[in-house]
Amino acid sequence: MLDWLIVGGGIHGTHLSLVLRDAGVAEGAVRVLDPWDEPLWRWTVLTGRTGMTFLRSPGVHHVGLDPYDLFRFAGRRRARDDAHFRGRYRRPSLQVFQDHACALSQEHGLGRLRVRGWATGMTRIRGGLRVETDRGGLEARRVVLAPGSAPPDPPPAWVGALGKEGVPVGHLFQPTLAMEPFQRAAAAADRPVLVMGGGLTAVQLALRLAGEAIPVVLVARSPVDVHPFDSAPGWLGPKYLHAFYRESSAAARRAMIRTARNRGSVPEGVAGALRVAQERGEVRMEMGEVVEGHSRPAGGAVVTLEQEAGKVELEVSGILLATGWGPGPPLRPWLMETAREMGLPLSPCGFPIPEPSLHWGAGIHLSGALAELEVGPAARNIVGARMAADRLREFALHPAIAAGTAGTSFREGVQRR
Repeated sequence: MLDWLIVGGGIHGTHLSLVLRDAGVAEGAVRVLDPWDEPLWRWTVLTGRTGMTFLRSPGVHHVGLDPYDLFRFAGRRRARDDAHFRGRYRRPSLQVFQDHACALSQEHGLGRLRVRGWATGMTRIRGGLRVETDRGGLEARRVVLAPGSAPPDPPPAWVGALGKEGVPVGHLFQPTLAMEPFQRAAAAADRPVLVMGGGLTAVQLALRLAGEAIPVVLVARSPVDVHPFDSAPGWLGPKYLHAFYRESSAAARRAMIRTARNRGSVPEGVAGALRVAQERGEVRMEMGEVVEGHSRPAGGAVVTLEQEAGKVELEVSGILLATGWGPGPPLRPWLMETAREMGLPLSPCGFPIPEPSLHWGAGIHLSGALAELEVGPAARNIVGARMAADRLREFALHPAIAAGTAGTSFREGVQRR
């Protein structure tokens, strides 16, 4: 039986596995269950698709142990300049962030911890838990659930209909999405690719296509909302967390998170790049909502855009949905069933209600979106992995500690600052 099993091998699962190894957990006692080949594989694919060049988060937020690890790594490579870090918060380039993560994985053997598969169920057994997968079962004394965000909302019916008629359509987060059909269709039909969405993912994608000389029309429901981060930096310390921790109501915490999160916003640098692309005629932006579409005999599609002044039609070569992750809890059907069977506490909004330790029940720990009613609005981000790891480390270093008290020292530390 394993001591620890982490379900999810993205940013959170990778950082947590490194923290557990650093806390003295033996290599043979911890495993990371993930359907993809390598640590951060899915992250790497998606950031590549969007055309991301720099992260939104500061240079002290990464998968390493010490906050300044990334700067030291870049310094060794003589890369600590504006080509790899930008702005007041020294936001890292995607390249240096990826290189650092890859170096950590190789140095600490994180790839050896991985078990490929999808979780399909979880039950209690003597001394721990058994997680069922599509490739068999895994038993562990403690399970950390770090499955990422909820999947995107399903596309409108008309999008699926266009796909069946041969028009290139897809969501940017589809595991098997290929970009080549969109590139070929734009060239053949001499029509722009329609990118639907107004947040960071959509804007970055539009800029990527424009950089490849592919005409783009970006359709959003509202103008671009500019903010440096997903939520204010005060949510990483006592400025806002003090009041958040004092609030015992899960519904009130959810309201605080909803208000704090700058959902669908973009940082100024990306917004500025979009303005330049618009001025050059590389990206056209339209406000409104696409309500229907039909294929063209000559290729591509005609979509109807509903705007304040009325409806307009746009001729496009293909449709890429870039509407971001879903806002709800990432509770897969098996996890919802597990919560019901084990009587695990859920809030009215459907998210888990963990203890200060991020303990959700005997032997079950949370990270990422599942933990946001305790960690706060930054829970889903890279820094959220580091905040969760601070509490998880207590269990690894002091396994005899009571589940209800682990993590309170973190809260108290925040409140004393």
